[in-house]
Formats: sequence, structure tokens, C-alpha cells
Amino acid sequence: MNQPNNLTYDLLKDANLTQTIERGFEECHPLQFVRELLQNSIEAGATKVSVRYESEAKREKGIDRVIFLDNGKGMADPDLMKRYAQFNSSGKTVGTMHDNFGIGAKISLLPFNQYGLVFMSWDKKNERGHMIWLCKNTRGQYGAKKFQVEYQDDEIDYLSCIHPDECEEEGIKWKQVLENCKSLMCSDHGTAVILLGNHSMDSTANYTGYESNNYAFREWNKFIAQRFYELPLNISLYHATQSDNSKTLSHAPRFNTKGLIGSFKGQIKKTFKLSFSFGSIYIYLKDLHKEATQKRAGLSRSFTFGFLYKNEVYYTAFGNQYAGSWGVGASREIAKRLTILVEFNPYNGDTPGIIPSQSRSDLIWKNPKSPSSEQEAYKQTFKYQMDEVRRYVRDHLPEELIELIRDHTPKTNSVKAEDVLKEYGDLFKPRRITRKKGKSIEVLVKNKDGEMYMDCVSFGGQSRLPLGSQGTISPTGQGTPHSPECVGDDNPNGETPAVQRIRRRKTKPVNPSVSWSDDLEFFKDDSRHVRFAFYSGGVEPSLMLNQEWHILKDYENKILGEYNRKQDESAIKGVIKTEVEKAALGVVLHILGSKKHGYSTEPEDIQRAVTMSFLGGHQTLTTIRHALSKKTGIKKK
Repeated sequence: MNQPNNLTYDLLKDANLTQTIERGFEECHPLQFVRELLQNSIEAGATKVSVRYESEAKREKGIDRVIFLDNGKGMADPDLMKRYAQFNSSGKTVGTMHDNFGIGAKISLLPFNQYGLVFMSWDKKNERGHMIWLCKNTRGQYGAKKFQVEYQDDEIDYLSCIHPDECEEEGIKWKQVLENCKSLMCSDHGTAVILLGNHSMDSTANYTGYESNNYAFREWNKFIAQRFYELPLNISLYHATQSDNSKTLSHAPRFNTKGLIGSFKGQIKKTFKLSFSFGSIYIYLKDLHKEATQKRAGLSRSFTFGFLYKNEVYYTAFGNQYAGSWGVGASREIAKRLTILVEFNPYNGDTPGIIPSQSRSDLIWKNPKSPSSEQEAYKQTFKYQMDEVRRYVRDHLPEELIELIRDHTPKTNSVKAEDVLKEYGDLFKPRRITRKKGKSIEVLVKNKDGEMYMDCVSFGGQSRLPLGSQGTISPTGQGTPHSPECVGDDNPNGETPAVQRIRRRKTKPVNPSVSWSDDLEFFKDDSRHVRFAFYSGGVEPSLMLNQEWHILKDYENKILGEYNRKQDESAIKGVIKTEVEKAALGVVLHILGSKKHGYSTEPEDIQRAVTMSFLGGHQTLTTIRHALSKKTGIKKK
């Protein structure tokens, strides 16, 4: 039944405002308040923002209480100032879901400023200015503190919005605070926000959301740099008070930034733009020679990506490990100079797009069409759209950027035995030797200097020295009678060892070298079959691999078919080469270091074993795929 007018409605009221504020605070980033205050300054038309220590609190109490100042138009009118004492209310009207609404300054500030949060503003019409003090009372409720005001006729009143010259709370002359603000900003209009903390002696300039930090301003500056695309105002964060002179300021730590892209003004060598059905992609190639500017701006000197929405960047991430998922990981030198920003279209009710969450910490994908299944619902999430846009970028990189990446892809050097041992060291560790009558084994061991040796172990049987002809072996292949290995109390003739003891003879370090060749004569056996490997044996063995072997070509074709994009081709071939070398060298080291008697260390047998290990190919292909994902981040098509 339709109601005749709005007077017949009981409007919903927030019966537990404290819980609403504190739960909203838990949902946002610990430094969300920095964004809220800065956004308010931008919307107030400010051209300058300064973050300092509040002078009077520093002088009277010796604490570092932070104050945010701007030269915006301000809200000095008392009727407007009273809106600060209302929840979900401000000096502007909340419009569509794309306007600046949500958590706001009060929610992001009050839970860690329960003792007080002071807003102070002035303009030409209100030169005395007005201030309001928000706090949490003894009942656990948030509201505006009321001050006793005496009028000329001795009448007393209690007001929440007063002139600063009417307040001397904490023994501080708040009129002087206002004068310091005007002097610093050199403006007849502006706003100041003072964070008092949870207790009267809190140093709020050290707040980071975690442990107190004397250089919290550095973290605030980094947050601003990563959050905003470009700042339309000048912001400076000084470890100094409002009243410090220029000489003092010259020695004070100072931070400033112009945003993620604004900080690189004049250093962007090239901007590439890609368009897709739901938005645009911007790829910025930077000149990183001016690292001092970048460091002061609080930005990383590595690959960067994020998602752009109305001059703000969400999900900003730094690190060259992310470059492969965007198709630019083949060249580390180029990747660290790239910043990729994706700008999705805002949702307008007719076509899919994005809206921000209430906490302004996330973006939400919104589709006017309801999903018909669980799978369809997943496709309408922002995470799915993020994955899709990465895939699109990988497959549609500009040709100029592709050529640049290929030109700067590093050449791959051959692996060394020590590299393989470092990565697969557990396979070659010396193992406990068991008694085996008439058997001899050899073990790969490492001395205190880290050098690898083959140790020959004899149990009364034949002693084999697998690497060269060091040592002597009896013609019969049996241990010498009455030798220390064979004589015991129960074996006076030494025919059967009573107590097996180990005799070890050191050889030269095992360090086979590996190389590639296209000379097929190296790889032909007696039957004229072409093998993959040639092993020289001897004291300084070398392993030569056939770069024209058809199985290797099959590996390359299969992997390139799965992964290849023009910008990744050199890097993929380099990874294939490296992993094949590791696998081949690993086979040789395993044979030389194995304790199993059945392994032959003859060069012909090693060549055959290396070749046979690559015929199946499944394990090698898996290793190559893992290396591409782990080391370069290159993704499949």
C-alpha cells in the first residue's frame, strides 16, 4: 500500500554509531586518513599542503603532535563547521557512487584520536576563525566537545563550535595556533586538522598504524606517492614545527611527492596506450638516471603496476617478479623502467565497469546483467578482470616495446658443475656406507674448502677409481693379503675381511665443463647414430651437447608454441638452454657420485645415459615450465 507522504515513515537511525565508526576504521588502510585529508584539500581548491609538528604542543608539552595545513577555501562559517560534528555529513553533497564518499576523515581518524581531533578553519569573512574538537567521551560515544563561553553580560553558554581565542584547553593558547597557521600558509583562507591521539601526551607525528616510528612521515609520503596518479597541489612533510625558520628547515628531513606518475614529470621517455573493450592500458617507459628524485618521492626503482580510477591508483605493486605476468619479464633492465596502469571504465548502469568500495581500498566490478551460474558470477569479479587484462597486455604489446625488450634480453652463459651442485646438492651428498662383501663403491664428497672429490671405497673386492688412473689396483682385482682391510682376530690369513674398513684415495676435483656444438661428428657412435651428448672422461672431463639434436628442437618448438611472444623468445630459448645443461650435467654428476655398483663411468656409457635421459622429455619439459614461471614469470599464451 502506498503511503500518502513521507511523514508516515519512521526513518532508520544508527543506534550504535561507535561500532559503525570503529568497524569502518578496521576495514580501511592504516594510513587511509592521509588520503582523506589530502582529498579534502584537493576538493577545497588548495594549491599547497604542509604537514608539520604543531608548535604550541611542542613548546608546552614537548610532544610531536602533527598538524595538516592547506590554503583551500576553508569552512570557517560556524554552520558549516558544525557539520564536522555530524556523522556521514560534510560540506559537500554526496552525489553518485563515483563521487568522493565513504569512510571519510572522521572514520579514518577518530579511532586513534579518541582524546581529540581538532578542525580549525579561517577565511576573509571569519578572520578569527572557528574550531571544533571531536573526541570520545567516558561512555564510549563519539561527539563534539563543548566549551564554556562567557559573554560580555556575564552570560555563560556551552558551545561546540568556538573561536580559537576562546579556548585555552590543555594550557595551550589556540589563538596562537591559528596565527601560526596563517603565517605558515601566507593565506587569508585555509584549514588545519590537528591530531591529538588517544592520550594528551601522544606524539601523533609517529603514527604508522603499527609500531610508532620517528620517521613516520616517510611512510606517509610513500603512501601518497603510490596512491595518487598525479597531485594537482604541492605537498611537503617536514620534521619541523610551524614556526621554525628557514635555517632550521634546511637541516630538517623533508619529503614531498607528486604522485606515481607526476613524480616522473620530464622523465617519461615514451608512453604506450592500448585500448580494450572495458577501458585503456597505459605503459610508461621511464628514464631512471635521476634516482635521487625517485627516492625522495618514495617510489620503487623496479617494475610497477596498478589500476587507475579517478586520479587514484589501487592495488599498486612493485617488483620485477611481477613483470613476467604482464609479458615484459624477459629483460630485467627494461622491466624496472616500466609502469603499467590499467584504467577500467566507470560503471554507468548500462555497461559493465567499476565502482570503489566504501573503504576506498578496493575496486568492485559491477555488471548490469545478473549472472546465470557460479562460473558466470566469477567472471563478474574484479579479480577475473585483472587476470584477463594481464593476458591482453601480454598478447598485445606494442612492436616498439617488443623490439626494445628483445634487444636488452641478456645472453645465457653455460652452467657450471658447482651451480648444479648448489641447486641439487641433496642428490650428491655422501651417504652412509653399508657392508657389502666383495663390492666396491665410489662416493662424491666435499672437503672443507667446498671442493668436490671422488672417494674410492674398497670392501676387500675390486677398487675402482672412476676419474682417471690415480692409485693402483692388484692384477687379480682382490685386496692384498694381510692388508689392513683384511686382517682381523678371526681372520689371520686375510682371505675374508673380518672388519671392513674404508680406504679412500683422493682424486682431483670433479668439475666437468659443459658446452654446445653443431659438429655432428662428435656425436656419432659406431652404428652412425647421432647422440645428444659427447663425454670426454679423464681427469678434466668435458660434456659437449648437440645443439642440432632433433629431440632438443622438439623441446624448443613445444615450449615456444605454449609460451612464445615476440618479446619473450630470447629469454625462453635461454631458459631452455640453461635447464637442459643443468639436467645433462646432473646426470653425469649422479653417475659419478652414485654408490650403486651397476653404474658404469665409461665415457660411452655416460654419453648413452645422458642421451637416454632426454628421450622421454616429460620431466625436462616440466622443469623448463617451472623455471619459466619461477625465474622470469613468463606466462603461457
